[in-house]
Amino acid sequence: MAPGAGLAFLVAGGVSSIPAAIAVFALYLGYALVGSSTVGLPFQAWA
Repeated sequence: MAPGAGLAFLVAGGVSSIPAAIAVFALYLGYALVGSSTVGLPFQAWA
C-alpha cells in the first residue's frame, strides 16, 4: 500500500463506523474542555 493511502485509511478510521465516530467525538470534546479550562482559568485569575 502506498504511504499516502495508508495515512488516509489511518485518518479515516475514526469515522468508519458509528461507535468509532462517537468515541473520536467524545475524545475531541474532552480535549476541548481541558484545553479551554487550562487557558481560561489562569487568564481569569490574571485579568
